Amino acid sequence: MFVIERIFLSVKKLRIFARRASFSWLIILLPFFLSHAYAEPSATITVTVSLSSTNSGPVNLGSITNFMIFAGSAITSGGGIINGDIGLSPNTGTNITGLTAAQVNGTIYAVDNTGPAGSVMDPGLLTTAKNDLTAAYNDTAARTNVTFVNPGSGNIGGMNLLPGIYKFTSSALITGTNVTLTGGANDVWIFQIGSTLTVGSGIQVILAG
Repeated sequence: MFVIERIFLSVKKLRIFARRASFSWLIILLPFFLSHAYAEPSATITVTVSLSSTNSGPVNLGSITNFMIFAGSAITSGGGIINGDIGLSPNTGTNITGLTAAQVNGTIYAVDNTGPAGSVMDPGLLTTAKNDLTAAYNDTAARTNVTFVNPGSGNIGGMNLLPGIYKFTSSALITGTNVTLTGGANDVWIFQIGSTLTVGSGIQVILAG
């Protein structure tokens, strides 16, 4: 199971959780700076997106497209595999726990040299990514033409979702079975989530069409 919680010690706004792939956009907004990321054992999380435009309009994610997980306060894992880069800023690398380089199909970035074995210190890269993330949030958060509110009563596992803006007033779940996003090469899905996003172990977000 993969959980992202809002525990950031700041009055900053949202973070976007996204990852580059072969087509379409998938953008997930969570309140504050995705502060604490937690992955339980045996969880493999793959969320894939790319840069293109739709009727909802393109979103420039900048350098944040290189990250699978980007947090402000802490990243904690009880095991499992993470496909993509990980970054933590502004907190120090000691707040990345339960992870080794072997568990990450990518790079673990920290602002200092106190991160896990195999991590890379690059505060400049992380500052740029954080700034790009804030700019992308300001763009997407200003979009009020919401397509659906609280689909699936908050659990979109097993659903087939068309392009659009999906708003969750509280937490959101993807559990039970996979969620499918069906559309074309230029379509966009934006998920605005009020608190936490929980993805069940082994769950996939499938881009189809």
